[in-house]
Amino acid sequence: MKNLEVRYVNGGLGRNNPARVDLDTGVVEVNAPLFRHYTPLQKKLVLLHEAGHVRYDTVDDEELADRYALEQVAGTVQYSLRRSVDGLLAILEQADVSEERKKKVIISALEIDAERFGNEHAKALLEEIRKEPRLANAALSAAAIAAIVSAAIALIGFLQATIFGKRAEWFVGDMGGKKRTQHKINLLQDACDSVGAKAIKLKATSQREDGGELLVYEQLDDDDWVYNEVHAALYTAFKDNNIFSPSFFKSRSKFYDKCGWAKEEIQDYLPTVRSYVRNEFAKQGYSDPNSSGDNSLSIASNGNNLLRYAVIGLVLLLILKKVF
Repeated sequence: MKNLEVRYVNGGLGRNNPARVDLDTGVVEVNAPLFRHYTPLQKKLVLLHEAGHVRYDTVDDEELADRYALEQVAGTVQYSLRRSVDGLLAILEQADVSEERKKKVIISALEIDAERFGNEHAKALLEEIRKEPRLANAALSAAAIAAIVSAAIALIGFLQATIFGKRAEWFVGDMGGKKRTQHKINLLQDACDSVGAKAIKLKATSQREDGGELLVYEQLDDDDWVYNEVHAALYTAFKDNNIFSPSFFKSRSKFYDKCGWAKEEIQDYLPTVRSYVRNEFAKQGYSDPNSSGDNSLSIASNGNNLLRYAVIGLVLLLILKKVF
């Protein structure tokens, strides 16, 4: 830490106190027997905490020093804020500090995530806390951290379950969800397949000689409809209860704004969807309506059954491809 001198000591700090700083000299005394068991991140957090005391010229405001440490680490590496909360809480648990201070660490992390990174989940949680003072002020035991989220849940359990919730498939390995990866491309292609099936369900009709195939293609040519339906089909890939996951499931425009490349991938894959549609209609005896040949049904008397089988056949194909 800049302008701080670190000295390792073997006594005088108490068994569970990791460090202390002299504001006048800038010397940080580190509890060597305790410090050696910390992770590199925990060691950094302890030193940043002491630097926070110096920065704000206070020896008493531990919560402010905790926040300073979180602010310095947030955004430096992947999952840095989440890991910092986890690491700092582990240190505080060992030091046997008050539950109020632990709660403030989590609230500070939410504030940082909302203010600096624009996380809507974090902002919503903070608003909920401010609306329900009893949640923010409740004296909670350590056991409350493992409580199940519900309308009457205590604050620590509520935040713990939300902060460390399982991440949705879109965000696995990518906290911001914006990177163009093969995993995300596969999810987009699966969504496009399901949109193709929906287009058939909407437009296939036995009242037309082509079984409605051209209407299906027209539907798939409606870019706005396709983008909307792909976004809807990705709901389960977006939705989780982890505050670090962007709320793509809530906003189509936010998703495409952050992942502009997604539209390119959709357009690149739509010809494949159209080929699936054509193959299924062909299997059931429908001529290609875009060809110069005879566009009539090859077995017109069984038009209704053929259309039904075509739809069922495509849906089964998509199921086998695991898009539903």
